Amino acid sequence: MLLTDKPDVSCRPAEHPAPVEQKSVLSVADAFGALASFAAVIVLFYKTVFFAAPIARMYQLANLDAFFRDQFNGAAFAYDCTMYLLKPGLYHLVASVWRSGNIPLWNPNSGCGVPLIGDLQSQIFSPWLLLYTAFPTDYLYNLLPVLQLATSAVGVYFLARELNLARLYSFYAAVTATLCPYFIHQVELTGGPANCLLPFVAWLMVRVERAPSVLRAIAAGALCALTIMCGHSEASFFVITTASFLMVSLFVANPKHGASLLVRFAQSLKYLSVAAVTAFCLSAPVLFPFIEYILNCDCYKFHPYWSEGGGQVPWQGLLLSFFHPVYGGKSPFYGLFAIPFIVAACLAFKKRPTLVLPLVATSFFVCDSAARLLFIPLIDKVTGLYHLSRNEALPEVMVPVALLIAIGAEEIVGIVRTAKPKLLCMYGGLTVSLLALIFTMRKSFDSWSGVDLEWPEYAVKFHQSEWVRDIILFAVVVASVVAIRRFRNLPAASAALLLIGVSLFSQLSVSRHSMPVVPKFSFPKIAMFDDLKRSGERASNVGCNIFQANVNLVYDIPSVALHSPVSPQRYNQFMSAAGGRADGFNAYFESPTIGRLADLASVRYFLSLLPVKDPGDSHSPRECLKKPVEFFDANSLRLNSARLHYDPVRHQIVGDLSWTVKRELGENYYCNFVVGDKSGKPYWFGAGDSIRPRIPGGDFPPGNVSKREVQMLVPKDVPVGTDLVVGIQILDRQSSQLLTAKNSEMLDHVVVLSHIRKQSAEDKDHNRFALVSELKPHFIRVYENRFALPQALLVHDAVQVEDGKSALAAIKSPTFDPSRSAVVESKVSFELADLPVNRAESALVTRPSTNQVNVTLKAITPGLLVLSDVYFPGWIAELDGKPVKILRANYLFRGVEIPAGAHTVVFKYAPVSFWSGVILAALFSAFSLGLLLVMRRRNNAI
Repeated sequence: MLLTDKPDVSCRPAEHPAPVEQKSVLSVADAFGALASFAAVIVLFYKTVFFAAPIARMYQLANLDAFFRDQFNGAAFAYDCTMYLLKPGLYHLVASVWRSGNIPLWNPNSGCGVPLIGDLQSQIFSPWLLLYTAFPTDYLYNLLPVLQLATSAVGVYFLARELNLARLYSFYAAVTATLCPYFIHQVELTGGPANCLLPFVAWLMVRVERAPSVLRAIAAGALCALTIMCGHSEASFFVITTASFLMVSLFVANPKHGASLLVRFAQSLKYLSVAAVTAFCLSAPVLFPFIEYILNCDCYKFHPYWSEGGGQVPWQGLLLSFFHPVYGGKSPFYGLFAIPFIVAACLAFKKRPTLVLPLVATSFFVCDSAARLLFIPLIDKVTGLYHLSRNEALPEVMVPVALLIAIGAEEIVGIVRTAKPKLLCMYGGLTVSLLALIFTMRKSFDSWSGVDLEWPEYAVKFHQSEWVRDIILFAVVVASVVAIRRFRNLPAASAALLLIGVSLFSQLSVSRHSMPVVPKFSFPKIAMFDDLKRSGERASNVGCNIFQANVNLVYDIPSVALHSPVSPQRYNQFMSAAGGRADGFNAYFESPTIGRLADLASVRYFLSLLPVKDPGDSHSPRECLKKPVEFFDANSLRLNSARLHYDPVRHQIVGDLSWTVKRELGENYYCNFVVGDKSGKPYWFGAGDSIRPRIPGGDFPPGNVSKREVQMLVPKDVPVGTDLVVGIQILDRQSSQLLTAKNSEMLDHVVVLSHIRKQSAEDKDHNRFALVSELKPHFIRVYENRFALPQALLVHDAVQVEDGKSALAAIKSPTFDPSRSAVVESKVSFELADLPVNRAESALVTRPSTNQVNVTLKAITPGLLVLSDVYFPGWIAELDGKPVKILRANYLFRGVEIPAGAHTVVFKYAPVSFWSGVILAALFSAFSLGLLLVMRRRNNAI
């Protein structure tokens, strides 16, 4: 039998309408094929596997977070923050909780606490994460994407063999699908683990179609459950949908399953229902909490943008990438002969209708789903799935398309072997035409911004080097085919290896840029972080370039900052009311002016590169300029006034500058701040902002006057009595030159605004913020919030309101004193009296695990215990061992009524959603095991 020959059992007519079991084509020899597919990935990433070369994009943290600036590599880059913020922090947290002997149900270190089991991106039960839990090292973190890709390659190989492709072409399908540049790039994202399981899910679904049985459907459903547990709800949804669509298509196309299409469709739905019930039951421990979280959360997917059809992939961009790697190392590019192979596969549908048609239908369905075309918008509207990011479906395109490519390669090899010149000319002419078309369109790529796949980093571009490479490869193929025709004694395997090898080479030359060796990054030991961890107090970053959200999870530091697509209801509103920034993905304090509501959240420490201040801070800035400052080579720019205030207590300078600049030139000039001595030695340098930045919406403010805030630091280690120079540098962005003032004192390109002398001053306790420490060389500061409430506080007065809106208004009221009173949204059972704060009533908080909080206290009179952890379903409380009700307190937090006396309050996170899911999964597992035993005994009896 020739290399390309195989039994085409899918094309044999059925003698009976009932399904007939088919024997699997898999054999012992396929173990070597699967091993070869696995090895191909290992070889491609040999530097990581054998020499520990890093490929994870965690190094990008060093480019953004000042704490890791020592590892900064200085390269400009485009990034997706989910690659280095969501996964490393969550991996560290989940791994540490598992190793402590607890189940990772709750995350106490993000925000004021968020569900962990309900966030599928935490991947609590993912086999990849469990592996990392056992070996939590940087090497393994970099190795995980490689292992996921290798696993995917094995799955594609088994799927191709189950579909009766020959071993060589099954290997080709495995490699071309798994090593597709876009697939490699996506594997490090949160959806990567689920996407890598698609081939196995599809393989088990196909096995159900080949030999329909309830047990096989249960096995397929079990793997679907594992896919859901591997995280990212959208990726899991599209993986399961793609595999299910393929199975149904195979059922409908195969006449062995019934005489009519309706009967075949009904057969497929029967087994699909079994798989669906299995997946639902076995994934219930994470699926139920996820549903609970969605019902009690705010999510950026609820924005009208998604209900209007956002998040799709432009079909033009997807189609372009099949012809040419227009997105570089992120292109869904399958190699030089991808399009001719796909065309050949489609033209072969008469030979293999039960295989080609389902694959074509599945490929079209997934591509249409990603692009949100034709019937998909209607389905989304009817089913409510319009919140899905359809671009998450794009990785699922790789597998069915790769199978079609493998089938087409087999067909073209057969044409070469049988010497059909007309067909060879047709496919050769198609390849040449595509290459010529790409070349003629090269000048249009830079203007095709509307076809970007997902992010700005996916800019469309003509890659001339890849185009020249493909031209050379095609010439080599043509010459080789002529040689094969000349010497007929050459085996057909030569043509197969030539075509496959050339196409793979063109693909791998692009995919090697998808996950290249990158600068090494490791989370360093930082003494400041050790102190924060020991304190057990909450902290927060100020600004987006320091202590990035979820970094705190690595260091086990509680932080109110949150980086996640979902957040508990009311959390974003609370952060906004506290003076922070809360968008669809991030919640943190962007401005160093911190509102008083941060005290309610028990934020004790603020980490900042700028002076932190209270909105009520008063200062008396003095005018530093005798007359306006004008500049050489910038007649449109003038500094009208500079008012500065030096605060010797917190070693900082604040104030404002007033500029006159034309509206359209406002962003052209950039102002930096400098604090140095008279010799020109800088003690502190801080980046400011554009002199006239755009307002949200893209336009400039009206008028030509722009007022900009001044915030400078005077380093703590500058000796007292040192004479300092305070000044600014003005950068012309167009010329990249520093401007020189015409009529003002200059010192080494610095426009001198003021002269001050470093003073010593006593820090008064009435100041809200106190400077605790300063970390060089980047002058990262830690400020203590002296007015922050303790994490557990006993109050003796309650303000009762009807709803959350009233509660938020009440806590924002200037007359509200959170140290003496609490705002509740339900009636308390006994009367509270407004009593003064008594230090003897202070509560001691301990956290024996992430799922439990213990509070011990002694109340002189009845009161209300307020715990500054977020109120969320699933938390229960016990007062001295007896259940008590948890109230909503202060809009976002938890409250418990406390009678007089010494007490212990225990808060436990025991969500009914999780434990009911565990029970359901256990019962279904027992049922499935019993069914398996019964069927085995029945088969043995027969």
